[in-house]
Amino acid sequence: MYFGRVSFILYTLFHTIRYVHGHVETIHRYGRYLFFSNGTQFFVKGVAYQQPLPHGYDGHYVDPLANSRACTRDLKLFLELGINTVRVYTIDPFLDHSYCMNLFAKNGVYVILDLSEPRNSIISTSPSWDVSLFLRYSQVIDSMHHYPNLIGFFAGNEVVLDTGNTHAAAFVKAAIRDTKAYIRHKHYRKILVGYAANDHQHTRIPSANYFACGDDSIAADFFGINIYEWCEPTTFETSGYKDRVQDFLGYNIPLILSEFGCNIVNGKLGTRTFKQIRYLYSDKMTSVFSGGIVYEWYHNVNSYGLVIIHNDDSVSPREDYHHLKNQLSLVNPKLLTSSKYTPTEQPPECPVNNQHWSVSTNLPPVPNSELCACASSASSCVSVSDISDNEMADIFSYICSEIDCRAISKNGQTGIYGAYSVCLPRDQLNVILGLYHRKHNRDSACFFKGSAFVTTPRSSKSCSSLLRIAGEDGSGSISGPPYVTTHVPDTDGKDKDESSGKNIYFKWELLLGICTIFIGIAFFITA
Repeated sequence: MYFGRVSFILYTLFHTIRYVHGHVETIHRYGRYLFFSNGTQFFVKGVAYQQPLPHGYDGHYVDPLANSRACTRDLKLFLELGINTVRVYTIDPFLDHSYCMNLFAKNGVYVILDLSEPRNSIISTSPSWDVSLFLRYSQVIDSMHHYPNLIGFFAGNEVVLDTGNTHAAAFVKAAIRDTKAYIRHKHYRKILVGYAANDHQHTRIPSANYFACGDDSIAADFFGINIYEWCEPTTFETSGYKDRVQDFLGYNIPLILSEFGCNIVNGKLGTRTFKQIRYLYSDKMTSVFSGGIVYEWYHNVNSYGLVIIHNDDSVSPREDYHHLKNQLSLVNPKLLTSSKYTPTEQPPECPVNNQHWSVSTNLPPVPNSELCACASSASSCVSVSDISDNEMADIFSYICSEIDCRAISKNGQTGIYGAYSVCLPRDQLNVILGLYHRKHNRDSACFFKGSAFVTTPRSSKSCSSLLRIAGEDGSGSISGPPYVTTHVPDTDGKDKDESSGKNIYFKWELLLGICTIFIGIAFFITA
């Protein structure tokens, strides 16, 4: 009796602590493959999971990981479908994601998360990597890093659209570099950082090589391709899938289909049968690809959805869902173990510029909000606080036709960037207003129809050091990790242990377990 009660108490304690500290294996990269932390190979069997904007919704996106009711509802269908991953394109880092993330973790569902949001992302036609974007990225990282079922982040999605904007790749790679540096600087666990590319015939391979080339501090940890080549009727050979395997035979980092699932059948919109699944998880592709993510979960006007969401917030599976479920039930990929695998692939050479690919390997500067604030404060001429975007554009255009504006310039093709190119537009404007004012040395050179005014430059010892390094013309380079002065508040119930990257997981379960232990002890003592 005594031994049985002690055993019960120890059993409860062990399983409570084990459950609290995760009960889910984290995913890491080793060579060109993904592995559970126990050394077993991991294949992504995923679905894109982002609810479309409801009619009349006053917002730019709906955060699917902050909706506990929807997560509970959809999880049942996830498990019946046979997936193990969802890709989420946008979250609000100020909302609580603990319920959905913990529920998914408990049931073996992992998350790959995009860092940007619709109003704050790297724009293909006018790319930038600045303090505002980095602040957004760091807020998402801070709010999500502690969940053990987070596989990784995409630092960009289809930013390089075609041969006309390959220069944008430099800004995405800078985002990868600084995201990885920030994770290291914060002592968070190793979280993968990658890029999801489109499937353009001329940029597909150079894009993959560009993001994988260089040392580990700047290279992507994994690479995704949004590929819609398999349109029924087709075969492994005629779809292009066989060619994609050949394209990446020697690739050195994990490769996934970050979106797939063409919905064109016999030349028109139709029901997808997902016959490509049997190849994606077979020997024909698993030596190169680590699975993929079907586009998408919710049905909307583009007719890709696997389920329909109704007005009462219930969902019903479409025929596509049942076809995918059937195909996933038939796959059984052969699994490597990390202990018996030795990576041999080396990083590729960075692609040579040509008619289809033109981008520098010299990356944009590291965002530093302190530098931007210092530069703005040190200017002898600054803009009024209520200046409009059009007024700023007019002043930029005029001044930069009169003086050299290399201090704020950025060019991913030539690899030439001013130190202040990472600053917000108003700080950049103050920099060039100051340069213009000092050149002409008269108050009338700081008016611009009342949009600017003369002020006394202010600086501190730390500012003087930063500005000296950056240089008045912005030709210098600030080293060190990216720096922003504002961080996401504690919205997910994290405590001080989070700063060390420790997982705080299912705290209410811990409380329940502790209570159970004390009840068991009390029962043992009083019996």
